[in-house]
Amino acid sequence: MEAGMSNAKTKILARLAGQSDISVELPKLTGDWIQYTDPVEQFCDTAIEISACVHLANGRDDCTELINRLVCMDTAEMVCCCAADVEVASLVLSSVADPHELELLDVFIAEGKIGVAENGAIWVDDHDIAHRAALFLTQHLVLIIKSGKILNNLTEAYSSGVMDFSRFGCWISGPSKTADIEQSLVIGAHGARTLDIIVILDE
Repeated sequence: MEAGMSNAKTKILARLAGQSDISVELPKLTGDWIQYTDPVEQFCDTAIEISACVHLANGRDDCTELINRLVCMDTAEMVCCCAADVEVASLVLSSVADPHELELLDVFIAEGKIGVAENGAIWVDDHDIAHRAALFLTQHLVLIIKSGKILNNLTEAYSSGVMDFSRFGCWISGPSKTADIEQSLVIGAHGARTLDIIVILDE
């Protein structure tokens, strides 16, 4: 029986090897992609529609004050921040040896590299984040994005050169959610329960 299986395997592999490799061109990035009169306004509207809360900051100095006023900060005990010039943290992420220690993380604050108006998504990578697990283990997530980094669509985002594909990165769009169970939408099902986005204007 083993000899028969081996013979069949050999035949299958031989047939696969004999198939011609038909090259396919990569899709073009040029096209009639969606554009908005005001990408920042559209980004904010889209983010709100997908259950995020959006706050506008007049410069980076307003960020700390805005964050301290967030509802999620009222009862937060463990807060970690990896955004530049924002001092609200009680935990320095680089001091954590084991990501499992983040299981009690209440609020995590990070800065996005680029935003997309069409879907309210923010690209976050681990350049300044010692443990990327913090993005997903935290109860409440706060993302900061500069208004000048908000583009119309995903094609513009991928063409911008801002995204570093040599390291871990992901799109985050709204708090975690699922509608798999009885087609009922549940917010905060398997990740951050809330997402607050702070858009820094005119930076």
